[in-house]
Amino acid sequence: MSKGQWAVIIALIIGVLGVFGCLVPYLLVDMAGGVPSHLQVSIQPFDTGPELGARIAFTAWEQDDLAHEVYVMNADGSRLTNLTNHPSDDTEPSCSPDGGRIAFVSYRDGNGDIYVINTDGSGLFQVTHTSGEISCGSPSWSPDGTRIAFNSNLQDLENEDIYIINADSTGLTRLTTDPGEDQYPAWSPDGQRIAFDSSRGENITDLYLMNIDGTGLVQLTDTAHNWDGAPAWSPDGMRIAFFRMSGWPDGWQDADIYVINADATGLAQVTAGSDWDFGPSWSPDGGMIVFSFRPDQSLTYHIGMVNLDGTGRVSLSSLADSDAPSWCSDADVSGTELNEHTQPDDTAYSEYMSCSGEVMGGVKEDVSIWMDLALALLASDSTDMPGFCAELPKWSTQISESRDAHSECSVPESKYLQEHWRLRDKSLQEYSLAIECYEGYCASLAASDMQECADHLDRALDYLNQADEVMRQYLASVHHGE
Repeated sequence: MSKGQWAVIIALIIGVLGVFGCLVPYLLVDMAGGVPSHLQVSIQPFDTGPELGARIAFTAWEQDDLAHEVYVMNADGSRLTNLTNHPSDDTEPSCSPDGGRIAFVSYRDGNGDIYVINTDGSGLFQVTHTSGEISCGSPSWSPDGTRIAFNSNLQDLENEDIYIINADSTGLTRLTTDPGEDQYPAWSPDGQRIAFDSSRGENITDLYLMNIDGTGLVQLTDTAHNWDGAPAWSPDGMRIAFFRMSGWPDGWQDADIYVINADATGLAQVTAGSDWDFGPSWSPDGGMIVFSFRPDQSLTYHIGMVNLDGTGRVSLSSLADSDAPSWCSDADVSGTELNEHTQPDDTAYSEYMSCSGEVMGGVKEDVSIWMDLALALLASDSTDMPGFCAELPKWSTQISESRDAHSECSVPESKYLQEHWRLRDKSLQEYSLAIECYEGYCASLAASDMQECADHLDRALDYLNQADEVMRQYLASVHHGE
């Protein structure tokens, strides 16, 4: 058997073992609505605070670390986690709209390139591949999570412009060509426009809007003595937050967070005081802004958070030089606040778990057969490979039928169970994509395709892990009577 064929089988076995090891806790849930005895001792719901929810990604370095890393933490500053843990600088994180991935800039290959990583630290993928004096920065996701906008000197070494690339590293498009420095793109929630800051014109730096094809340029701010930068759209797409540094040309005096309507009206100052505030990012509900700040003009950055009206300002991260925060969507279950403890009646819960459990149990049985075939292939020669590939359309049909059946399950009115259903569905979707990927492998026998297949299996496992955690939160809320 060739090296490529061994790769497909080994990846398959590892993937399915991981995915269905994760299913065991679901199968132990009492269909009558009770809590399994093995879950009644140490399960505790996440403590993310009464109103904050979700997680915040940012970059920082510790005293014994020579490089910046990408971290995530709860919105109350707890549960700090180093995602990248690499000796080279990792900076400028940007959370995907579904909260499941983070795009960031890394210098691990010598240049500033865009990478993507799952919010649990798995699935690292390099999106851009630069060399020489070229670098990329300030990634921003499209609302559907398929593309990334960024600034780079990719096609003009003397100038930063705005580019778009697919998250799978294909389809690079240059949007701006002005001799001014165009930076910090921010994709609008409706996917139609991109905000960015630019030094074009006679001012220092102003905010601009353009269509996603580079047309329809509109100047949003126009001030001769300020630096307006790092725009960030509100979740409803009506407003844009940004930092304003004032004092030019007599010397920069301060930097604060401002908000302006997307039609250039309604300018309002959010922060004030001696701290210098930069890089805003909105909370998922649009009520708060997280940002980086330098206390009293020091050279060290920290992460702060403030209500939209300027009240309730707090400092979050104690790590040195904490910068570039990005508030992840509530879909990031590792930090999602699920504070609605309304419990469905036993019948509704039992019916949902019976329906969902039957679907996932059927998938488990199908994949067990598939894994048996894979194990048999390990003990045989490459002549059995066509037989393995011939089975894939059947598994594809079965997983499609399982998704259809899962969509028919009646989900009770509970945040926990609705999120549990959504994550199981995402897992089935990723599993389906993995099968399609293996079908592509069978068509070309190109071992280079294996990483993509393994990535789909990794994501299937990740979604099941998240669903498992949500179910544990639900069972804990039942057990603790919340």
